[in-house]
Amino acid sequence: TPDGTQVLVGNSLGVVIIDVASRAVIRTVNTGAGVKSVTVTPDGGLALALTESGELVVIMLASGPY
Repeated sequence: TPDGTQVLVGNSLGVVIIDVASRAVIRTVNTGAGVKSVTVTPDGGLALALTESGELVVIMLASGPY
């Protein structure tokens, strides 16, 4: 995230959100397919994940996917 407190990792199941300081998994978002790319908006409020099936998944970082 822009503030450096979280890192998002795409994998074969979805997106894993990790707290940088504690290295703990905050949560995992199942996207229904493997993730090719993930990015965070400049304000840190949303993440966008592009899946291997071509779907764009929007994740609200405060509370979960739409």
